Amino acid sequence: MKRIKKLVVLLVGILWIYGVFLGYRNLYSTSEATETSSGEKLQKIRIGYQKGDIFNIAKIQGDFSKNLEKLGYKIVWKQFQDGTALMEALNTGSIDYGRTGDTPPVVSQSSGSDVVYIAAGESKSEGSAILVKNDSDITSIEDLAGKNVAYSKGSSSNYLIVKALENAGLSINDIESENLKPADARIAFEQGSVDAWVVWDPYTASAQVDADARILITGEGITTD
Repeated sequence: MKRIKKLVVLLVGILWIYGVFLGYRNLYSTSEATETSSGEKLQKIRIGYQKGDIFNIAKIQGDFSKNLEKLGYKIVWKQFQDGTALMEALNTGSIDYGRTGDTPPVVSQSSGSDVVYIAAGESKSEGSAILVKNDSDITSIEDLAGKNVAYSKGSSSNYLIVKALENAGLSINDIESENLKPADARIAFEQGSVDAWVVWDPYTASAQVDADARILITGEGITTD
């Protein structure tokens, strides 16, 4: 049976994820293995996740890992700042599975990567947003013209800013783009080095609480991520 090399999981519930792994366990295997304290050999499955996503929750809760160990698999968790970095790891074989939004795998596929979608979930567009400072004079998308806007290239934030600008009769060329990962973009936003920041939850909520951020618009009605 043909070996599946690239797998990506999009916004999926824990129970569904568990079912997917059960369905694929006879189709996919990795050469890496580890031993339990009793000497039992466990196949390693390397899973990529992002802060606050469904895999992150599964890792914290622990039940997912325990249930897979009963089936002979050990999860090796790897965290990424965004879906772009996760997809790069998937394409180079550094991870076997990953959860990301809709934009990174599409961008990756456009470059010829071999990606297989095994599950999908509901949109989280309300958690994706364009943020400005509370005291900013930016009150509309049109006001972003000529401004420095931080977002992660190739991610869902990239798609959101492009579509938001298009809806306002502008293009990505009308702003000063700053390609920054969430951690670096947060610093730039707090220091005032950028006028706006495009990002997703949990970074959106965190910035509202701790970084004096105000939502200009969310992705609701604009994106499907």
